[in-house]
Amino acid sequence: MDDIEERKALVKGRKIPIPEGVDVGEWFYTDGQAGFPEKPQEDSQVDTTGDITGLIEEYLAGRRLDVEAGQLGHASYASDQYHLSGFRRFCETKGATDLAVAVGTGNLNAYRTQEMGRLARGEISAVTVRHVLRTVKALMRWAFDQEILDSLPRILNKYRIAVPAPTPQFFEVDEVKGLYDAATDPVKLYILLGLNCGYTQSDIATLEHSHVDWGQAMIVRDRNKTGQAQEHKLWQRTLTLLKRQATPPRDSSLVLLSQSGKSLLQQTINADGKPSRMDAIGIGFRQIRGHVNWARKESQREIKLTFKYFRKTGANMIAKEYQANPFLVDLYQAHAHGGMRRHYAQQHYGELHKATDWLASIYGFDKEESSSSGGNP
Repeated sequence: MDDIEERKALVKGRKIPIPEGVDVGEWFYTDGQAGFPEKPQEDSQVDTTGDITGLIEEYLAGRRLDVEAGQLGHASYASDQYHLSGFRRFCETKGATDLAVAVGTGNLNAYRTQEMGRLARGEISAVTVRHVLRTVKALMRWAFDQEILDSLPRILNKYRIAVPAPTPQFFEVDEVKGLYDAATDPVKLYILLGLNCGYTQSDIATLEHSHVDWGQAMIVRDRNKTGQAQEHKLWQRTLTLLKRQATPPRDSSLVLLSQSGKSLLQQTINADGKPSRMDAIGIGFRQIRGHVNWARKESQREIKLTFKYFRKTGANMIAKEYQANPFLVDLYQAHAHGGMRRHYAQQHYGELHKATDWLASIYGFDKEESSSSGGNP
């Protein structure tokens, strides 16, 4: 008995309930030969993501658009691209490039086991493992939202990891002095801005002439990363070096450029989707740090901290000295807060200026260097 005859017999004998979704009249009229809903057309998106490489490429393409639209930072995209490249290579090694296999419980569990093994052997940190697993989990959630996956693999419930609280790290006072003394004038200015204003490379690279009040020695701007208002009083030493190295306003809206006349921090995404970052500030600092480490005494620790730790060090020093005024750290770092923050901040910037003046005295930056000279750009 073929399928049609069997279906007719079942209908006539009422041996099965009426299937869901059928046209009941049509189904009975044709003895079960018709009335069934049409199967939906297969989504073309599934065809283009038939393997894990296609899925990852499509996901990253969307993330690139978010970067271009200013909704995602270059660093976040670079992290996604790096970790997903690792996941793709794992799938290729295991012969799990087919999408159905790649997102299967066996493959996802094997990948988690691999990363946990690397953690157990001390090859990577718990923080790195958390980033890796979160990135793969985000890819799966995106595929589910895009209806590429019918459901989320339950193994993703195990894609989380406890991370120990990080040990705070800061530059020691003598380390700051040593790095500054060994630095070239450009790197000296970067260090000063990092401590004086709590600036990162991005903050320095995006500083504009319109932000600086040269007469009042003030920088007033919205922080590049958070969009929060901030105001910093420049130390005389900072002001002098900034004047000396500033671009002519008619040539560029940016105050500081590289020796080649380019932005100090260039972040792009290449045609092949790979992120590219040229950080003149970070490069200059690492060179100085290398010289200081090479010349250090045996009793001195090796300096491994990156440039961003000047910001953290300044905030930590202010927090310890002004414990009764914890809001000063928020003002110094321009952290995001509620709607009243801008009004609240205006009432206390004077106290922040006093705090940063105190910070300058700790490092001996409250006095201008005898060899310094400058002029208003």
